[in-house]
Amino acid sequence: MVNNDYVSVTEIAGDEVTQEQVDRLCNRYYWAGQYCSGKDVVESACGSGQGLGYLSGIARSLEARYAIFSFEF
Repeated sequence: MVNNDYVSVTEIAGDEVTQEQVDRLCNRYYWAGQYCSGKDVVESACGSGQGLGYLSGIARSLEARYAIFSFEF
């Protein structure tokens, strides 16, 4: 059976993180931003949405979904 519980490897809002985790998060969203600029973007499995503010500032529109949560900018 596959375990789909990613809590142990996901940054959760309010948790303390290392500088390495912050750097990796920023690198992921800066990389994605190169492809999102001026486009309609769907971010799936966005977790607590740490990079959504950045993407919403450069995308034409942004829709983000994670399990039961849905965000639209």
